[in-house]
Amino acid sequence: MADIEITEIDFASNLTVRNLVVPPMIARVTIPNAPDALVKAFAKEKVVAQKVMGATFDALKRSRREIHNAIGAFDRELGAKPPASPQDAAERVKTFNTVCKQIAEAQCGAAIKAATTEWQTQQKKSKDLQMFRITFAAKTALNAISIAASITAAALSMGTLALTLIGTAKSVASLASDIYNFARDIAKAEKDIIQTDLLLAKGWSNPKLDFKKGARELSAALGVPFVKSIGGLETLLKEHNAKNGRKDELAEKLYATAKELMASIEKAPKLPDAKQKKLGELATKVTALLDQISELGKVSRGNDAFHAAYSARLRIYQEMRGAKLGNTTTATPILTALAGIAATTKTIVEIALKLA
Repeated sequence: MADIEITEIDFASNLTVRNLVVPPMIARVTIPNAPDALVKAFAKEKVVAQKVMGATFDALKRSRREIHNAIGAFDRELGAKPPASPQDAAERVKTFNTVCKQIAEAQCGAAIKAATTEWQTQQKKSKDLQMFRITFAAKTALNAISIAASITAAALSMGTLALTLIGTAKSVASLASDIYNFARDIAKAEKDIIQTDLLLAKGWSNPKLDFKKGARELSAALGVPFVKSIGGLETLLKEHNAKNGRKDELAEKLYATAKELMASIEKAPKLPDAKQKKLGELATKVTALLDQISELGKVSRGNDAFHAAYSARLRIYQEMRGAKLGNTTTATPILTALAGIAATTKTIVEIALKLA
């Protein structure tokens, strides 16, 4: 009696990770202790054997994707929240190895099911095979995943302080980038609002218009393009308001995260001179960032004033009552304000990385 090898796969093959060391993880499906007659039947029925092997291998490939997803998620988590110490790293990876083993065993069960289903399908087609009752088995050789040396080194350099500073600094930079993207849309919307209003105001100031007539007659006199432009201005103002609101939410979050970063700096123990100097530079930049975010609040009030001014003009256009148009306002310098914030957050990340 001998084992019949069905197929095998390395669950770790083609896996890309940054914070882990993943050794080969071999999964093998066999028919254990197969009688000689079955071994000969498998050798003879090559098509049957290939179909069983193919179905099993396809199942193992699907399993490999599931395992890659689990390892990839754990790897990204380590990057986002690195371990505070080698002991913490060892404990986390030990727990994950247990989880990984459970996932692999469950996935091997799926491969056995695929092999059994295909075997039963092919067995019905051949009288020579119907006499055999077989059981598939899976063996997995899961070598332990470990933490990459770079992660352990980071945990040893300044302990949790450096990791906290780096993580929070990166969060600050990411938020600044998100705000800039929203602000870019705000700037475009303001430009479009001004252009649309100029066209509407030109039509509204036509001396030939008789504002004593009703709204329907006045609308007809202004024409379809004018009426459509009113709708366009309304859409632009709604977009401006939504983007402006989201920008303010992100700015509040940025301020809170910057304050969190400053609190971590203030709690830092006494460091060697070179590190202490870098920590001082970081504190200076974070203070500057907090001031810049406060200044951004003034620009945000300008966004609100811009929206209010053009919303008032929109209501006049919509009501068609011949009211006098109110004042306009210029586009806000939102991108200029955020350019300084982006530069400061970039420097903050660079300094934080040097503290590791």
